[in-house]
Amino acid sequence: KTIIILYFIMILIIADMLSIPITSLLATFSVVGLAASLAIQDALANLASGIMMLATHPFKVGDYIEGAGTSGTVRDINFAHVVLVTVDNKIIHIPNKQILNSTITNYSEQPLRRVDLTFNLAYSADANKIKEIMNKAIEQHPKVLRDEPIFVRTTSYKESGIDYTLRVWVKSSDYWDVYLDLLENLKVDFD
Repeated sequence: KTIIILYFIMILIIADMLSIPITSLLATFSVVGLAASLAIQDALANLASGIMMLATHPFKVGDYIEGAGTSGTVRDINFAHVVLVTVDNKIIHIPNKQILNSTITNYSEQPLRRVDLTFNLAYSADANKIKEIMNKAIEQHPKVLRDEPIFVRTTSYKESGIDYTLRVWVKSSDYWDVYLDLLENLKVDFD
């Protein structure tokens, strides 16, 4: 590195001795240096963000995450970008700088997740019957964790009806099965 600087200084001295204006030469080298630094700015930011992610471990390969406006299963984490596989099997490369500067939601890190469902039903519906139907659907589902809190309550009064909310805990891997099963089964039961 020092040899390059010495050669550069030597070229400037020789150019000055030959009456070549070195101010334009210095300006040219400055512009080239500025262009080079701007060209590698994003690459260095992604590298620094990659090192930060590898040090803090906000997620690991195999986790289902949401970040930088995208969600998917983490396939690879490297110094330049994170590779996600979406639920419809698309491969998305997100620059580390973007994902680290966004809110990251890791859906896989905790062993349990809570399923929340809210139904808006008519004021004329029998509240006790609705809660009974909701509790029955919960009891019939084998993947609902019975030793965790179960919540079935009236949660708000809206202009068009009453909101009834159901909350149950499941293993993270069972979340979508339970969510969709309860949604479908309760629609049929309410009808």
